[in-house]
Amino acid sequence: MNDPFDGPEPGHAQVAAHTIDLTAVADRVMGHESVRDCVLRVRRSCAGVAELVAYVVPTRQVSEEQILRAARPALPAAVTLAAVVFISDLPRTAGGLLDEAVLARFPVLEGDLAARWERRWTAWVGSSRNTGQCAHACRDRAGTR
Repeated sequence: MNDPFDGPEPGHAQVAAHTIDLTAVADRVMGHESVRDCVLRVRRSCAGVAELVAYVVPTRQVSEEQILRAARPALPAAVTLAAVVFISDLPRTAGGLLDEAVLARFPVLEGDLAARWERRWTAWVGSSRNTGQCAHACRDRAGTR
């Protein structure tokens, strides 16, 4: 059975009524000096909407915003990457092909959720009361108490 997000030809997908060349977008992302490898996949959001996800293997620190900017020229104006997942390497089968089953198991955080958690964590760590708790917990783990 075909996936409803499959495009008219291999390597293409339907997102927001647009046909996306996944390889062209991945090539744009890999053109960034801090990216070694990249693959794009379409996933279904909680609402059932097709969303583009980029799985990126960086060579050094690179931000999600930099990846979004790199991908932008290869995407229609109405489409953007819904998520960027940074991984240490693309999963491969014993035969060297991309392991789609393993790739599908990588967690993808919704952009809003990730931003909310980052704000909460920053607020919690930033308060002087919690900074002491955090340092205390780190000393306990390291056995330096």
